[in-house]
Amino acid sequence: MARCNVVGLAVLDVAPGRGRKRRYDETARGMIVAMAQRTPDRREDGSATWSLSLLVRALRQGGLPRVSATTVRRVLHEAGSS
Repeated sequence: MARCNVVGLAVLDVAPGRGRKRRYDETARGMIVAMAQRTPDRREDGSATWSLSLLVRALRQGGLPRVSATTVRRVLHEAGSS
């Protein structure tokens, strides 16, 4: 209550520096988007279209060894993909 009395309704906003920090920088995010935009190679990737699990597997082999499906989904959603 004391903070609310001092700050007012701004107390409801998330303060800067709070929350989880991004694990992947813009370069890694660009790599995720670029991989999703390319057509998978049937021989190399084993499919003609991307599934989320196949995309995650290819990204892990391509330089992002700990990337999760949730991260890939979030990055692609932020980039405008559905």
